[in-house]
Amino acid sequence: MLPDGYVTPGVDCHHKIPVESANPDIPGEMERLAYDVNNIELLCIPCHIKTHQELRSHYAETVKERKELKRRRFLEENDPNYKPNKEQDNGKNV
Repeated sequence: MLPDGYVTPGVDCHHKIPVESANPDIPGEMERLAYDVNNIELLCIPCHIKTHQELRSHYAETVKERKELKRRRFLEENDPNYKPNKEQDNGKNV
């Protein structure tokens, strides 16, 4: 890890508001977050890793929760017989 204050060129594109956090009920929201130049910043690789560690965005638990949310959203949109399981949500509002 580079010491604080050490400056290197930015090479990794980081989305300040994660693209995967887009509201699926808003058409084009994911694309807006992905391509909005005000939502991105260039970081060096160590700073990008540090940022995601601080956000806990690549931890196994967070990734698992995102996959489950995507699965439920897909079922809600594509399966007319799908009924969300309240126990799965653990009281979370998804």
